[in-house]
Amino acid sequence: MSTEFHRRYVWPFWLRLAHWVIVLSMLMLIASGWLLGSGHLVNELLVEGLHGTHLLSGQLLGLALVLRLGMLFVDASAAGWRALRVTANDAQGAAEMLRFYLAFGRRRMPGFYAHDPLWKLVYPAFFFLLLFQTFSGLGLEYGYLRSVLRLGSDYLSAWHATGAVLLIWLSGLHVAAVLLREVRSKGCEVSAMLHGYRLFEVDRDGLPDVQPKTGRGVSVTLDPRAKSSKDAD
Repeated sequence: MSTEFHRRYVWPFWLRLAHWVIVLSMLMLIASGWLLGSGHLVNELLVEGLHGTHLLSGQLLGLALVLRLGMLFVDASAAGWRALRVTANDAQGAAEMLRFYLAFGRRRMPGFYAHDPLWKLVYPAFFFLLLFQTFSGLGLEYGYLRSVLRLGSDYLSAWHATGAVLLIWLSGLHVAAVLLREVRSKGCEVSAMLHGYRLFEVDRDGLPDVQPKTGRGVSVTLDPRAKSSKDAD
């Protein structure tokens, strides 16, 4: 029996751009922040260069975050706030996804169109942490912001470090969840964030929770016999 899939354009370009700029900026921030905080660097030029890299990466992260949050209000597809709105159906979907993750993918994964219904509950915390890290980092860099916030540099630095740890843990869980879905499903979870398209198994996913405005899509029929013959060769 052949299995039919629909290939749908889910993630718009500007969301994908913001996503990958945030990812790359965070990697640079984590690496440079850890090196600067390790206390093992004695070369002043290296310290100054890493500090500049950390500051530039933070500014790029802030710009990408502005773009991503702006899309919540101007985009009508999967990047908009409606796609992140938690509905009654999401409660059941979130519970099923939680069981799927706790079973390390051994349970059946429920279908969803764009955002994982469980991670819909987590994204507000993720956005808040990104905003907090951006503003606290700017406060550490520019003294007049600390005076406005009435916070000392030591106090703000401690909170900035704590936020970084929380963000690293949350990002690690997000990556693990995406990789598990990639392995256990056929939705092209990772590559979809590169080209924007996801695959939907017709007899499993049902109706999407967000209807794309573009209408771009294509049906693909996968025949297991073709795979078998290819393997035989």
